[in-house]
Amino acid sequence: MINQAKNKDRFAKQSLYILITFMFFIFSCCNDDNGPEPPVSWDFTILFNTNRDGNWEVYGMEEDGSNQVNVTEDASYDAYPLWSPDAEKISFVSDRDGDFDIYILDLADTSFTNITNDGIPDCVDGEYQWTPDGASIVFVKGEDNHAEICIAQVDGSGVSKITDNSSMDRMLTLSPDGSQVAFISDRDGNWEIYIADLVSFSQEKLFSSTGTEMYPEWSPDGDKIAFIRTMMGFEELYIYSFEDSTITRLTDDGGSKFYPHWSPDSEYLIYLKGNEDMELNSFDIYRVTQDGEEIINLTDDDYFDGANRWSSDGTQVLYTHNVLTGEEFDYEIFIMDSDGSNKQNLTNNASLDQSPRWKP
Repeated sequence: MINQAKNKDRFAKQSLYILITFMFFIFSCCNDDNGPEPPVSWDFTILFNTNRDGNWEVYGMEEDGSNQVNVTEDASYDAYPLWSPDAEKISFVSDRDGDFDIYILDLADTSFTNITNDGIPDCVDGEYQWTPDGASIVFVKGEDNHAEICIAQVDGSGVSKITDNSSMDRMLTLSPDGSQVAFISDRDGNWEIYIADLVSFSQEKLFSSTGTEMYPEWSPDGDKIAFIRTMMGFEELYIYSFEDSTITRLTDDGGSKFYPHWSPDSEYLIYLKGNEDMELNSFDIYRVTQDGEEIINLTDDDYFDGANRWSSDGTQVLYTHNVLTGEEFDYEIFIMDSDGSNKQNLTNNASLDQSPRWKP
């Protein structure tokens, strides 16, 4: 009887051990679905895209190029990362659920949340921004000949249309206080800049123009919007002032121009400029003062430079640089001082590294 009791006790302990082991295995598998296991350090300051693993992933790294880690670790297309204003979350665009949606990665628990899952492509060209309070994301929904400006709650609780018409509304930029969004629309036959309120969704045209306005960018001080205007075949950089409703032309040198970005103090703009033939190996990053008095070519080389972004203190610029010429491409992420000096290659590999973004 004693031996039988011992055997029963031993059997019960073994069964309990097997059950605990099995439940631990199941729990571990469930956790793996939430997101990647945290790397040695999540403490990175730059986000970027890369296809070094055979598909597009979001990576992070330090500003000296160290600690390069795969943040998304998924077989799908993951691109266009942005930091949340408090740097506690990362947003990106992915097709892991069938179409392009915006996902939020919570760095605290490595969980993913799809906040725009409705079967319609979102942010195909990475057109979205966080609101300053970190509660919402304003983005472009749609593609081809129809796109709307929408707003999604970061907690996944809902998506609302800010614009709702049959035209193309895109290239958004938020006001610094997060109360308004500026964007371009062809609703009146040509591309013009409009402004919408993020609460009432009321909209108005910023000004009327017979040209084509593209790439609006709200200044950090909230007083101006920079944009590129095409008129009679020429693309030049302009500034609209809210104070007196005037428009000032900053450049007058021809060539194609793209993606103006303000310095944090609203004193300078950097932008891309190419030659009139639009050759891919001829784009440089320029810097201009807000009055247009001083223009400097920061990169000045025979390669393609792009994706220009200021550091939060305005002392450095992140950008992509094609280290190959002609029709060959090997984009690397570089960093330079705001005067164009001290250029450094941060990624330096045979893959494509793009869309760098600074930590706030």
